[in-house]
Amino acid sequence: MTPFTKLQNLNKFLKNLNIQDLNCNTHFTTANADTTSRLDKESGDQLVLARPEMDGADPTDATMSTVFFVLSRDLGTGKTPAKEDEQYERLLSKAMTVFYHILNATEGGCGLMAGLEISRYSVTPETSIFGSWVGWSVEIVFE
Repeated sequence: MTPFTKLQNLNKFLKNLNIQDLNCNTHFTTANADTTSRLDKESGDQLVLARPEMDGADPTDATMSTVFFVLSRDLGTGKTPAKEDEQYERLLSKAMTVFYHILNATEGGCGLMAGLEISRYSVTPETSIFGSWVGWSVEIVFE
């Protein structure tokens, strides 16, 4: 399978990602400005999936990466340390669910995720991203 085919498949997988009981609105996007505009109209928890990127030096081999965000609006004037901790913990739990869903799809080695393996990932707490949203970003690199 060529790297471009793998990229197409990863793109389709992410675009159609549907996780039962996640209780998040899902957005599949590319540009930060577009994402900020979409989120401006939303409330509740949000899952933002970025279209994947590909990097390679050989036409037969490449790495791919994507990032996703699990977010909710900043608590604003109602923020207390306890409420902020609860918000980040709730969102981290949802980020873990998304990550393990993707991991299980790659480990299964079939369907759209055939030929992809997670080689590394990073998890970062976010504040004031896409305007007034907070939560977690998870960057995943596939080989």
